[in-house]
Amino acid sequence: MIRLKKLIRTAGYVRCSHEEQKKYGYTVEAQKSGLQKYANEKGYIIVEWYIDEAKSGRKKARKRKELMRLVEDAKQKKFEMIIFKCIDRWFRNISEYYKIQEILEDNKIDWECSEEEYDTTTREGRLKLNLYLMLAQDEADKGSERIIYVFDNKIKQGEAIVGTQ
Repeated sequence: MIRLKKLIRTAGYVRCSHEEQKKYGYTVEAQKSGLQKYANEKGYIIVEWYIDEAKSGRKKARKRKELMRLVEDAKQKKFEMIIFKCIDRWFRNISEYYKIQEILEDNKIDWECSEEEYDTTTREGRLKLNLYLMLAQDEADKGSERIIYVFDNKIKQGEAIVGTQ
């Protein structure tokens, strides 16, 4: 008897917050390519892409339009799995992570990182995740403080503050 493996409908989530990250392989295209390869290796079928460009993982989830669309689609059971490159592409805000995680659990939606391994079914796995989320949130906060410091100095020096968006 031939047993067919059940295909898992999967959502691909990509987040790239700013130009600097593109230097380190976090472009939308690079993340999508890596996730597609990962899905192929696992036998997952990506049914939808959710791409948040120029969005910080530290902000409130409601400010990430594609993440909110993903959550609504999760409630509609459009997929069983979410994949993303690494946890800091998913969240850099602990409280926001837990709000979304509760919705995913209520709808029996799992998630995996293509480049990091987390096991939220064990005490040790949850501890590792919590520690990493705390570190990711702190790194994002440090970056914000640095930017504020640089901008304050530019204003004091009479320099223009120029950005893209």
